[in-house]
Amino acid sequence: MSRAHVHARAHARARRIHPSRLRLTAALAVTLAATTAATVAGPGTAAAAPTAVAQETAAGATLPVLTAQSFTDSVGATGFLTEHSYYPAYAVTWTRYDGTSVRLPADGSHYSGAAESDVVVGYKDSRYTVHDMAGGGDPVVIDSPYGLYQVNGSTLVMVDKATKTLHLVSREPGGQIVDRKVTGLPSGTVNAAYSSAPGTIAVRLVTGDATTRDAVIDVPTGTVTGLYDTSHELDGPQVTPDHIAWQTYDSGTRIVDRHTGVSETVPGQATLAFGDEWLAVNDAGRFTLRSRKDGHTVAPFHSAGQVTPGPDGTLLVGGISTAGDWGFFHVALGPDGEPKVTMVADVPDGQELTLRSLSVPSRTSGYTNFSWDIGDGSASFGFKLTHTATGLTKTIYNNHPDPFVTWDGRLREDFGAYNGTYTWKMRATPVREPFGPSIERTGTFTMARPTQRRDFNDNGGADALVRDGAGRLLAYEMSELTAMRTDEECYETVCQAPLTKPTPELLGTGGWNTYTLLASPGNLAGGGADDVIGRDRDGVLWLYQSEKQKLLPRTKVGGGWQIY
Repeated sequence: MSRAHVHARAHARARRIHPSRLRLTAALAVTLAATTAATVAGPGTAAAAPTAVAQETAAGATLPVLTAQSFTDSVGATGFLTEHSYYPAYAVTWTRYDGTSVRLPADGSHYSGAAESDVVVGYKDSRYTVHDMAGGGDPVVIDSPYGLYQVNGSTLVMVDKATKTLHLVSREPGGQIVDRKVTGLPSGTVNAAYSSAPGTIAVRLVTGDATTRDAVIDVPTGTVTGLYDTSHELDGPQVTPDHIAWQTYDSGTRIVDRHTGVSETVPGQATLAFGDEWLAVNDAGRFTLRSRKDGHTVAPFHSAGQVTPGPDGTLLVGGISTAGDWGFFHVALGPDGEPKVTMVADVPDGQELTLRSLSVPSRTSGYTNFSWDIGDGSASFGFKLTHTATGLTKTIYNNHPDPFVTWDGRLREDFGAYNGTYTWKMRATPVREPFGPSIERTGTFTMARPTQRRDFNDNGGADALVRDGAGRLLAYEMSELTAMRTDEECYETVCQAPLTKPTPELLGTGGWNTYTLLASPGNLAGGGADDVIGRDRDGVLWLYQSEKQKLLPRTKVGGGWQIY
């Protein structure tokens, strides 16, 4: 497609404004006009200022037009920052709630918005320009050798790449640069920093055993105010004055009260809103706003692909309304205490995903491919597999453009999947067009590995039997035991972390300390797996027949075995 054709398509789309979308509601206009944002203080070196983008007018200001490839970066009191890669390529736009837009300079700079703020920082090489999108004026320029993690208000959250230390950098009204090193962080390497509210950042720490924790830091004082175990965190946490919440790998959201430590887990991907009294929940493709007081829900959207917190607990939602409008929507509580939705930007080029085919085998014995044919090749796929008998799960994702994912036949890194029936749930999520609903499918398949020697839990691998001091009989996966070794080769700084705590299967709850000898000589009784024999103190030999994931009650073989 020629460049002129691309331009013509983009221009044609920009003109497709629905008559019902021409004007913002008066209530939102009054609310936002009365809201001001803190101005970035201090003089700065002159830098390229943002330029306004002309919009069509019809009986007043029309809605700004964005594309289905626009991604929300941050939301402030007067507008929001988006990046999009359709046309013009990789443009960064500040869209105001008054119906106008500002295009950030396309000079090779990257841009990052401050959470719940009208501050946007452009950075190129070691120069950082801090723009106040509400107050205007020349941007403040900060030169720093550090790398930028996040922006919090007008403070840059940065890392010294040489020492891996965290710094809070800002410019005072007098012009001097203030560089504050964050101290008192618990042990661990700083892996990422997240800015989810003015004055507060969350720092992800990774320890030597790959455990992750999030430290919450008060920006004005640079002190740590809380530490949370987020080992199963899917993405960065949301921090509010009263709570911290993070999404987990098992499709839930953990919410912890920062004052009392009381926690709860809710299903779905949830975002705190409206003074933490509501949750915006995307659960199994259904998006709702749920009251935390009485549990009642409001569903003003057909689907929502982007939910970004704004000031005072408001939300900016990119998605499709129940009326079928594609766009960005400002969500706030109305006078009646119920969420009110106002469209603030139009997205006329959205298209929903179309799944043409999906291939999942009905029977497998190890490595398995799940493949598909879908309208959008950039869509992300996730498969959640659940072993019916035990309830254990495994989730796999596609991280490449190939239209398939491969399951290695394991439930854990070094633990084979049990034989038997599995249920699967597939979710395809649009990536380049994060507005339309996800696609979900479900089904079943059977894992059927052949019987292996000394496999007492029916997962395709040999086990080591251990009798502990309490007289219990445990089966340890041999592959997990070998993964405990610490002599893994290292390539530069990347090493395979050794397994520190294998998980055994309990075969017998007690009484096994009555035997003076235990052995597993093979499949003596012709059952599903190798059997276990034990000789007691009186010389009586007992046989425990194995039926794959369990041992049957013992049967007496005979006496006199103490002579051996």
